[in-house]
Amino acid sequence: MSERLLPTVIRQRKVQDQNQLLTWWDDLFPELRSDPARRAQPRRFEGRDVDAQEAGWVFEHWVCESFRVVAKEADRVQGHSRFAATPAIGSRRKSTAW
Repeated sequence: MSERLLPTVIRQRKVQDQNQLLTWWDDLFPELRSDPARRAQPRRFEGRDVDAQEAGWVFEHWVCESFRVVAKEADRVQGHSRFAATPAIGSRRKSTAW
């Protein structure tokens, strides 16, 4: 049995682009593949099989990496995000950058 993939190791991995994000997704969720023959394959991360706990840790990191990859460079430098929420305050709505 191979050594367990720990969250600290997973968090060191950085996605280079959106294509790599999609590859991680495809490997992590075989049940979502369009080809029925590939749906039976095990969950994987960077060429190794992962169990349910490891898959959860990879998914958590995948979400963080997806936000990092899609953010504009200027947003990261200035500390702003492209994502905004508009909570209702009384009868007024205020746009808040997160």
